[in-house]
Amino acid sequence: MGEKLTWDEIKKRFPDEWVVLVDSSFNENEDLTEGTVFAHGSNRDTIYDQCRRAPSPFAVRFTGQLRGGLIGFYAEDLEEKSQPRRPTR
Repeated sequence: MGEKLTWDEIKKRFPDEWVVLVDSSFNENEDLTEGTVFAHGSNRDTIYDQCRRAPSPFAVRFTGQLRGGLIGFYAEDLEEKSQPRRPTR
């Protein structure tokens, strides 16, 4: 796996892509602040397949702008991997 990056660095390196992040950190508002990119790509379904291989816990985020819908999720165990939830932020 790669190095731990800030969210801004991740957005710059992987513009308009879905990223699976491990070793993630969040601030007091539950906003993602940093993580290590486990997988990335432009196709959301392909990224969801990568989640099955990601070590827990992991987070999934989109680095671009979306008009609505799921922008990402965080899972702590295998059961949650099959049940993505909307993030609070």
